[in-house]
Amino acid sequence: MCLSSRLTRKAQKDAVAKLPEWVTVWKVLYAFAGDKSGTFDSEFRAESYDGGEYAATEIDLRTGGSRRLNYKSGFHSFASRVGAEVWGTIGNLFIVPCKIRPEWITAIGLQEDQLCYVTSKIKIPSPKQYFKTHK
Repeated sequence: MCLSSRLTRKAQKDAVAKLPEWVTVWKVLYAFAGDKSGTFDSEFRAESYDGGEYAATEIDLRTGGSRRLNYKSGFHSFASRVGAEVWGTIGNLFIVPCKIRPEWITAIGLQEDQLCYVTSKIKIPSPKQYFKTHK
């Protein structure tokens, strides 16, 4: 996942100041087929998440076509469920409601023309919690 555009630092600071202590975001995750009590995989299947808070590995990213955008890597989550649905729900993809804190936000921008937060940490529900309420 990569942002196609990014808010200016001032616009991001203003947007973050208006957010509540905990923000619900929508993350697209994989799940192991046939094992709904196991672990979620990240979008690149590089990490597994069994519920709790997770910290991202920080790497400088450069993206955005002819106009380069610099931001720290992190968890990309959409501000709305619709945004996550635009990104994709094929195969074993699940749209999972997660939580972030404003101080974890490292970038805000658009991805697939949908508002997206990039964060250094994210709180992901356990698959057991998720599948109990999402059948």
